[in-house]
Amino acid sequence: MTGQHPHARERAASTATTERALVIAMQYKREDVAGWLRRWGYPQLADEALRVLPDPVDVDQLEAWGMRHGLSLDEVISQMGGSP
Repeated sequence: MTGQHPHARERAASTATTERALVIAMQYKREDVAGWLRRWGYPQLADEALRVLPDPVDVDQLEAWGMRHGLSLDEVISQMGGSP
């Protein structure tokens, strides 16, 4: 025995195995977003995106911007070939 309190090792092991969440925000080039909008038939939104969106733009910013312009995330996913 090393003289360590018996529960000290358990606490250390528990601390070492605690899961930590890593969140990585997806980011897109503003020009790519504008290109998608044009292909989907939204040329005016494409022009607006080029004027006002940051570069790069993260998915949360893009979703909020799209909602303000009547473009939902479900619609974007559908346009990209996915399902909501």
